Amino acid sequence: RFQVMFSGTSDALWKVLRTQRTYARGQAYIALRYGRAILGESSTVNRQARARHRLSQLVFATVLLLALPVACWQPAWAWFIPSWIIFRMLTYRQLATPFSWKDKVLARLLGPVADVLYWIGALEGTVKTLLFRST
Repeated sequence: RFQVMFSGTSDALWKVLRTQRTYARGQAYIALRYGRAILGESSTVNRQARARHRLSQLVFATVLLLALPVACWQPAWAWFIPSWIIFRMLTYRQLATPFSWKDKVLARLLGPVADVLYWIGALEGTVKTLLFRST
């Protein structure tokens, strides 16, 4: 089963968040290079679960970043942003079940931040791959 976990190389929260952006840059290249083949028959259940999580990170951050200007333009929609963040925090609550209570709280609070950083990294990776890909 897929779980968000800390390891020896990501022993600080800033490292975990920075890693989100770095992974996303690489994942953008892989997705553009291999397409749907990355989820082919050779993919494990765990790999597919991670891919679904990464996709959910991109969806969450895209909706959030699109909602910000909408809320500025139509203030009646300002309620949507905190509601969307709380919804995502509940998703991270489920992913963080094996953690200690302190790590569960941190995962819920920082999960949406990690999503936005992942989105930024995916955008960086996509642009770099498309602009600098050798033909």
